[in-house]
Amino acid sequence: MNEDAGSKRAPSDCPVEARTSVDAAISAQTFDRLRVAMREQRNDRLSSAAAAILHEICSEARRRGVPPEQIIARVKDEIRAIAESADDRDGERTRIDHAVTSCIQSFFAA
Repeated sequence: MNEDAGSKRAPSDCPVEARTSVDAAISAQTFDRLRVAMREQRNDRLSSAAAAILHEICSEARRRGVPPEQIIARVKDEIRAIAESADDRDGERTRIDHAVTSCIQSFFAA
């Protein structure tokens, strides 16, 4: 079976071409800071540090023309990876919901 490169997907929700676009726009260090902030959260709510980093990511993505759905897919992937590595799936859905809401608000802020 012959697949074209546009239909291949990373082992996540984020398509390969979208991940490349996000990685070109947002530094790996910024995503590293997000992972640290998300790991340090005390509950399922988004910490002020995580919210600030998400705002930075979304603002930069908007300036660079990265579609919001690509950023949201990447952020969800990061949260899932953190939950898996910490063997903590209980609040994953809530953390994703809060992060997606924060991304949407940041991306479309006036």
